[in-house]
Amino acid sequence: MLSCNAAVFYRPKAMVIHADAARKGFWVPGGDHLTLLNVYNRWKGTNYSTQWSEFTCMENFVQFRTMKKARDIRDQLEGLLERVEIEQVCGSL
Repeated sequence: MLSCNAAVFYRPKAMVIHADAARKGFWVPGGDHLTLLNVYNRWKGTNYSTQWSEFTCMENFVQFRTMKKARDIRDQLEGLLERVEIEQVCGSL
């Protein structure tokens, strides 16, 4: 998510209060990195559903283009790990 070079959340001037409230819906203790991971994992939990992205991203002020780029980067890294035969290990998150 950090390699995307774009904001995951956006804040339209006319809807700053709503955008901030939506962002708080994704907040998890531990900081911004875990919050971004939470956003990604919620999308991943829907099997990268297009319906989730169209509706939820708009409703929660999430940049769908950034989410797609994060998935592309993750897939690329996973492919590189497989190519050099490094086992992919995930933590509990």
